[in-house]
Amino acid sequence: MTEKTKPWGFNVQGGYFVTDDIEIFGRYEIINYKITAAVGGDTDKYNGLTIGANYFFADNVKGTVGWSSNFKSFGSNNFDSGFREDVNGAKNQWALRGQLQLLF
Repeated sequence: MTEKTKPWGFNVQGGYFVTDDIEIFGRYEIINYKITAAVGGDTDKYNGLTIGANYFFADNVKGTVGWSSNFKSFGSNNFDSGFREDVNGAKNQWALRGQLQLLF
């Protein structure tokens, strides 16, 4: 089996401070690993949108909440984006993430 790879992708993101302590943000990204197998087709694609907010508790403490949606099915080699492989025709996965960052 012969495989060729021609990966490409892009990311567009931005944020806006609503107040001194609250920042809202959004991100749209496409990743196409473009692994073409001799018997298959193109696999390993990601097409998603993320929206969220940061809250700055203090100069060294930040909380983040973000919601992501995966619009495009992808293959089994794309676990880095935080989504699982689509199985049995399941599509439109979403994820809700939260984190707290401390600066020392």
